[in-house]
Amino acid sequence: MQYVAVVSTPQDGSTDETAFSEFTLTGERFRGGRLPIDALAELERYRSLLLEAAQHAWTLDHPKLPVPDGFAEEFDLAITEIRDGSAVSTLEHRASAYDSYFDRGRDEVDSLFRGIVENLAGPMFDLLAPEARDDEILSGENRNPDTDPANTTHAGRVELKAAPALSREDYMRFAILPAFREFGSSLHGREEAKFGAPDAPPVVISPEVRTERIEPLIKRIDSLISPPKPKRIHDQNSVAGRLVALDADRRNYTLRTLLFGDVHGRYKSEEMTEDLKAVLNSSAHAPVIRVVGRMAWEGERLSRILEAREVELLEVADEQWSRRIVELASLPRGWDEESGLGYPIAFVAIELARELLRAIADEFLDAPRAGLFPLIDGGVLVEWTSSGQVLSAEISSAGDIYVHDFVLEPRSTSELETSDLAAATRAVIEALS
Repeated sequence: MQYVAVVSTPQDGSTDETAFSEFTLTGERFRGGRLPIDALAELERYRSLLLEAAQHAWTLDHPKLPVPDGFAEEFDLAITEIRDGSAVSTLEHRASAYDSYFDRGRDEVDSLFRGIVENLAGPMFDLLAPEARDDEILSGENRNPDTDPANTTHAGRVELKAAPALSREDYMRFAILPAFREFGSSLHGREEAKFGAPDAPPVVISPEVRTERIEPLIKRIDSLISPPKPKRIHDQNSVAGRLVALDADRRNYTLRTLLFGDVHGRYKSEEMTEDLKAVLNSSAHAPVIRVVGRMAWEGERLSRILEAREVELLEVADEQWSRRIVELASLPRGWDEESGLGYPIAFVAIELARELLRAIADEFLDAPRAGLFPLIDGGVLVEWTSSGQVLSAEISSAGDIYVHDFVLEPRSTSELETSDLAAATRAVIEALS
């Protein structure tokens, strides 16, 4: 049986048509003049890909102009005849001002599928490369026509070597099109679709080619366009934020974090309910809590607190350094990008730093502004700098304080190590006076 599809003739009766392409469907389903409806979809997909490629060719030549009105109408294909014979659909078209773009589109679609069938596309995306092929084989150079003919037949399929190569961008451009993603999906068993220019050996698409070449290529390109979701992992960790919702009956809550947005969590202990209620009823201005427990992560994003086992409260007043204190409290484990280290900043260190800053503000009418920095061990560095002096107070996660004062003129250095906040405060005030 032979299926012949030609472009609809124009209304004025002109029949100036030339051979453009051939499309063949083979298989038991097509015997006896039977043409299943779903098989017709392959012709429509083929036409859609040809038109897309032709429009792309136009855009390359006219980057600042839209595709002309009527461009697609000039490429209107229709099946006009079914003949017994070899199941060949001959696609013809009448002369058009856009013939060169239609021809380029056909050649690009042919190259697209030849590259897939011959596995030239696979190595571009690091997949589908079961056999090694060097540039000489692909280009056809140094080929022995007796042992390595240009066309070889395997299981009734013609496979073409040295198909013109398209770029990664070309394959990615086609891979998002429904016509490409579904092409060949109506074929079953040993059925095949063959197509190409009348003067060229056909490209052959079968269910096997679709399964082994087209679908893995689409999947790989999809992973490049939209990377797969990160693997979800569970660990023991901590996170700080503001408690914005609590359901004591279901024992769940919502924590509004600085780094991860709203995170939902659960807990089991009844005592935890009282701790969380105390936070909500706190008179402090926007208190921050740190929840310690088992957590679920998707990549670097915290998705859920699976079980809270401990809650720590940090009261935050409306002070000039409060925003920075919240930022320090919100740092997760491993916050230092350079080393990958960094413990969560201890609330005791943050509270001592805040008390030190309050004492300095009470002592000086125009208190010098201090910098607040996290320390790898979970402590806080409070630092005052000027052109002639660097004064710092390192507060460890255990609450120990190390005060260091360096003065440029006259050059001098003084140090104090203590666990007494009052003593550290006096040393800082003296150094700033």
